[in-house]
Amino acid sequence: MKKILSNNLLLKLLSVLFAVMLWLVVVNIDDPTVSRTITGISVVIQNEEVITGQEQVYEVVSGDSATIVVKGPRSYVDKMTSDDFIAEASFREMSNVYAVPITVRHRYSKYEKSVDITQKTTTMTLKIEKIITRNYEIQIKENEEMSSGYTLGSKSVRPTTVEVSAPESVINLINKAVVEVNLSKYNESTTVSLPIKFYTKSGSIVNLGTYTELSTDTAEVSLGVYSVKEVPLKFTTVGKPADGYELTDVESDIRTVKIAGDNLAGIDTINIPGEVIDVDGKNNDVKLSIDIAGYLPDGVILYDGDELIVNVVAKIEQLLTKRFNIRTKDIEIRNLSGDYTVSYPDGDSVAVQIKGLSKSFENFDVDTLAAYIDLANLGEGENIVGLNISLPDNLSAAVSPTVKVQLTSNQTTAGTTPADGDGENTSTREPDTVKPTE
Repeated sequence: MKKILSNNLLLKLLSVLFAVMLWLVVVNIDDPTVSRTITGISVVIQNEEVITGQEQVYEVVSGDSATIVVKGPRSYVDKMTSDDFIAEASFREMSNVYAVPITVRHRYSKYEKSVDITQKTTTMTLKIEKIITRNYEIQIKENEEMSSGYTLGSKSVRPTTVEVSAPESVINLINKAVVEVNLSKYNESTTVSLPIKFYTKSGSIVNLGTYTELSTDTAEVSLGVYSVKEVPLKFTTVGKPADGYELTDVESDIRTVKIAGDNLAGIDTINIPGEVIDVDGKNNDVKLSIDIAGYLPDGVILYDGDELIVNVVAKIEQLLTKRFNIRTKDIEIRNLSGDYTVSYPDGDSVAVQIKGLSKSFENFDVDTLAAYIDLANLGEGENIVGLNISLPDNLSAAVSPTVKVQLTSNQTTAGTTPADGDGENTSTREPDTVKPTE
């Protein structure tokens, strides 16, 4: 038996070898070796303080995920996903051109000897920027118009500035910091918290990104909302024009102004005091330019917010003196004693001088004047008495008028009848009393 086994040793070895080969063939037929591409393996960043610790930030330009080719038994490879691998990039290995090598390995050790990895993605590339800190003044941007009857009297923002720490590329984009207020929403003074927005020079919103830090992202805006009212201007003067002249009017190129304030209920006019328009001793028009803002009550502003200059003219005109004749027959006689008869030695009319502005004489009719004399306590003979005349308010007597009268005793003239056509105007009747116009 021993001889038989020894003589067939070579045959036996060949049999074993054949068996092994047959086993391998069977295995390869049932579980063959295959290759497969796996994508989307997230790359884990390590040691990022190499960049961030130097007041810098980075942006991954490429290589934030890895692609590999795996080769191994189908029973393993077909089941594999991106979660079965770990991809890492250490910033300590970054090159001068900001390239970081990526390494990919099996997450589970059971695959290490059976599945080979070939990396398609080998490098992560970075963009690195400095962190810049800058302060920006916070501006208030007014959107929409105030509701009718209201205006914005004052506005303020707190804080007045915002500190921005951001990558240099972001800082370079920022032109201004703004809080936007929709004015149409408010009809009373208020304080509101609003977000701060950042704009480029062209007016686009700046995307601040994830690396930007703000000292505050909101600001409080205080609005003084005023009601609006239109009121007339009222002018007064001081002094008296020169003799023979009169102040006739105060004219201005603006008669009313719109004002704004918290409480306008008691304000019906804007008064320009007399000391501003001094006409004392003047014989010509007085012309002034007046800044209305200086005469507004406390807490009141001009509606348009601008300086308002009003051009004012105090009209001064010369008085005219004209001579008129009043018929003696139209003069009322008062308090004439029954013992006397009145006559007018100087004729049948009395001259009076009346002064006033030219336009005041336009509709004046001397024959419509009421005139009278008072003869109380007068005796016989010639007497000079005051002539009382009632003039319109815009006219006055230049010289106090008088009239000469002759009082004749009725006893003296008893039995004597004046000849027809005698030029004297006599009267023995006490007329009805007519009161003069003051």
